[in-house]
Amino acid sequence: MENILRNRSIRRSEQPPIGDDKIIRYLSKAEERLYEALRSRHHGLVTARASANEWRGDRGYDLYPVFRDDEFVDHIEPMVHISH
Repeated sequence: MENILRNRSIRRSEQPPIGDDKIIRYLSKAEERLYEALRSRHHGLVTARASANEWRGDRGYDLYPVFRDDEFVDHIEPMVHISH
């Protein structure tokens, strides 16, 4: 198994070409709405988690991990960012 991994090293993979595009692509109205919906969803999930932790703390339950504003809180947002 170790030999297979050594022969398929990621270090030998080609680097994708870096474009020198001078054209700036702006978001369409639909894309702007999508990103606004993602921001709203993110804010709702962060707020809901904080509320749940407050409720759990008041009752002596273990708290869930705290969501920070600078991290993805669901699986949809990073997929959308990568696809654009």
